[in-house]
Amino acid sequence: DESVGVAELARNNRKLFKLLLAEEKKAHENWKAGDRHKRLVEELQPALDHGKKDLAASKLQLQEAKKEVARLEGDKGDILALRADQEAKEAEHREVLQGKEMEIDLLQKNLTSKEEDLQTLRSNLTSSQALAEEMTRQLEIEKEKVQRLEA
Repeated sequence: DESVGVAELARNNRKLFKLLLAEEKKAHENWKAGDRHKRLVEELQPALDHGKKDLAASKLQLQEAKKEVARLEGDKGDILALRADQEAKEAEHREVLQGKEMEIDLLQKNLTSKEEDLQTLRSNLTSSQALAEEMTRQLEIEKEKVQRLEA
């Protein structure tokens, strides 16, 4: 029985030893992680400080921007009146532009018609020239006949 108790104690001691080794390993890993964390904090601290300064500067800029927005909102009525006036002028310009576009369309139609008339005249001129040449040849032939008859 004593040997069973001793064996049980030895087994428990081995288990405890294994648990102790595991705890030591965990403690070592935690120590390494803490060391890494400390180094990381040290590395990031300047960036954090810089970020805090940037945040403070941004807050000041935001305050200035809010003041500017308030000032601009005060001018909003004037801006809206100017915008309405501009829109009215744009509408007037659109109407004038539409009139001009209609005039251009009419002029283009007239130009197309004139070009077609010109093409017809050119065609007629070509036909007339061909007819005149033919008549001139016929006249030459008739002159030659008359000269032969007179001779």
